[in-house]
Parts: sequence; structure tokens; C-alpha cells
Amino acid sequence: IKNLGFKILSISLVIVIVIISIVAWSPKAYLPTLFATSTLDFANTAAGTATDLTVTVTGAVDGDPVMVGIPNGSTAANGHFVGWVSSSNTVTVRFLNNNLLTALNPASGSFKVMVMKK
Repeated sequence: IKNLGFKILSISLVIVIVIISIVAWSPKAYLPTLFATSTLDFANTAAGTATDLTVTVTGAVDGDPVMVGIPNGSTAANGHFVGWVSSSNTVTVRFLNNNLLTALNPASGSFKVMVMKK
């Protein structure tokens, strides 16, 4: 009976550890996230300048971290994209043309925006 009690206690502890692990590793245990997808078509962007477009992300507030998923077809050599919450519920995606000699016009594409809540 002593060994049986120890085995039951051991199994109970394993079950509790598994439950805690599942809860700890569930996505809800981390920062909640907001998502939006939008077709963005940036204008021809002059050398050394930037072009901004906005995406509505309901619940986004100033200072929330932002990640932008850029479609491969919209990438351009010497250009890059950044995003930030520019006002409540609005993320601005900026295309920066780092080429100092030539205008760049990234292709229209379906951009994905993820906002992480603090």
C-alpha cells in the first residue's frame, strides 16, 4: 500500500505538471495579438524618400509593437518596409526607398499586420 500511495501521488504530480505546461504554453498565456490583412499599392517613391499607407487594426493603440508581413512580390532592392501604430485602430506601413538615384515602385500586394498588446 505504501508503494501504491507513492505511485498515485507521482501520477497526480505528473498530471498537474502536464496541465500547468499546457496552460503555460497556450497562445493565450502570451501577449494577445491583433491581425489585419490589406492590399497595399504604394506609389512610385522618389529616390531617398518614403511613402505611407494605412491599415485598420481594431484595438491597436499608440506604442503597441507591430510586425508587418511583406509579400515577396512587393519587395524591392534597396527598399524596405516598417510599421507602427500611428493612431487608435490605425497602423501606418511605410515604404522607404534607400536608393539615392532611382525611384522605386513596389508591386501591389496583400500585406499582413500583427499588433501585439502590452
